[in-house]
Parts: sequence; C-alpha cells; structure tokens
Amino acid sequence: MRDTEASFRVIFSGPATAGGQIDVRDLAPALLALGEIFTAANEELNGDKAKSAVKMRATSAGSFDVLLNVWVELSDALKSLLDFAKSEHDAIIAANDLVNFIGKVGGGLLALLLFLRGRKPDKVEKKENGSVVIIIGDARFETNEKVLKLAESLPVREGVEKFSEALEREGLEEVSIAQPEEESPPLKLTKNDIPALKLPDQEEEIIIKDIQGMVLQIVSLSFKPDNKWRFSDGENTFTATIEDEEFLKEVANNERAFAKGDTLICDVRIRQYKTPSGILKAERSIIKVAEHIQAARQLRLL
Repeated sequence: MRDTEASFRVIFSGPATAGGQIDVRDLAPALLALGEIFTAANEELNGDKAKSAVKMRATSAGSFDVLLNVWVELSDALKSLLDFAKSEHDAIIAANDLVNFIGKVGGGLLALLLFLRGRKPDKVEKKENGSVVIIIGDARFETNEKVLKLAESLPVREGVEKFSEALEREGLEEVSIAQPEEESPPLKLTKNDIPALKLPDQEEEIIIKDIQGMVLQIVSLSFKPDNKWRFSDGENTFTATIEDEEFLKEVANNERAFAKGDTLICDVRIRQYKTPSGILKAERSIIKVAEHIQAARQLRLL
C-alpha cells in the first residue's frame, strides 16, 4: 500500500457565516478537533504503522465550506523494510476508509453516535463479513466493526466532543460533512445533536469486591451523617463507613463507651475499583460489628 489521500467537506451554516465569513474563534476549535479525531482514529486502527494528517485546501463563499484533505502515510520504519509483507500493507487503513469510518452517512462513527444518542445497545450482532448490527428495541444500525472500535476509543470520542462544541457557538446552526465526489447527501449535525456527541458518563471498573473478617483498632470515631470512622489494621490506617445499624443505634444511645486503643472484631466489605481517569481506589465498609473489645484499663499481673 502506498501513502493515501482522501478529501471531505465541512460546511458550517447559520447567521454566523453570513457573507461567507466565520469568526476564527468558531472555526479553529472545530478544525483542530477534527484533526484530533482523525489522529486518534488512525492510532486506534493503524497503531504505529502509519501516521495521518488533516490539512485545509480551500474555502468557498456561501455558508462556509471548508475542503479538507486526510493523509495516511506509512511510517518511515515500514518504508525502509524491503521485506514488509503485502498482507501487512493491506491491513493498514487508508485515508478514504478513515473518512468513511468517521463521516459516512449510512454507517460511520458520527452516524452511529446519532443513532445511539447516549443509549447502550440491547444487542450487538457480528457478521462473518466483518460488519456488525447494533440493535436498540426495534431499531437497527449496521456498520463496520472498526467503527464500533472507534466508538469505544476514549481519545476519538474526546475529539468528537470537542468538534460538537462548534454547534454551541451562537450563530452556528448546522455543521455538515460530505465527500466531494459522492452523490449521497451530507451528514448533518445540528444543535439538537450535541448531547449525542458528548462523552457518556464513564463507569468505575470494579476490580475486587470482597468481605473479610478483621480486627480493627479505633483511631478516631465520628458522629457525622456519613458515619466514617478511622481505623488501623496494625499496618495501615484508613477510613471506613459503619453500616451496622444496630451498632450505630447503641452508640447513639450511649450504650457503648469508647477509649483509646479499643478494637472491633467485624466483617469488612472491601471494594477496590479504578476510576474513569485510571486512578486506583479502595473503599471499606463495616457491615457487622461482632465484638467490641475495650482496651485494658489496668495491668495484668497474673
């Protein structure tokens, strides 16, 4: 495969484009975001085998019509390998494929996001030819498995969200994406489509969820509504939420007295998870206090 190139048009419409002009503060972020989308998509599908670039070629009067070129170029390392297998060349996603995977009306990434509108599919059917059918209720959307991969890529989706911010600008009502030589209508995005293009709320990834019997020494107790006390297990100090309602009731009624060094024999639920930003965290909750052992008040001689 040689270096490849493909063109597509981005058309901005609305009062802000009157006279064929547009404020650079409206145009620049959208074009930069498009560059980020294609860069992230190329890295997702081609890895380090090829690099991509998006460049502006020309503008035309009217609304505001920008002609952009996408390049996908083999990496220098691959160009220097005389024995680089033909199958590897064929496996590289070309520029026109990237454009289709992102902006195609019938099955590209943006069309898929408009179909989903933040909803999770009820079912995904994979076909032998590499296409997938996404089903929500009675509605079906057929696309390429690589488009689905792009929809699950955080860098790609971040670029899409940044691009959608152009529609939030006052005076811009619509952004259309079209391929110059195709007769099919362009993919149109309006202000109503902004929520569909935003990143969905990301869920925490649960790594460990377990219940353990532990002996914990009370470091400090709290009577705040969150019932978070501070404990030591002999090596580490941490906070834990008390969920044992019977124990909390006894504390509230002054049926239990506490002193420095008291320990609890209890069942502890440990929940370890990774946040959407990749940070590892742990939460501990005491679900049952089996015994409250008061610290020694005097020396034991016998």
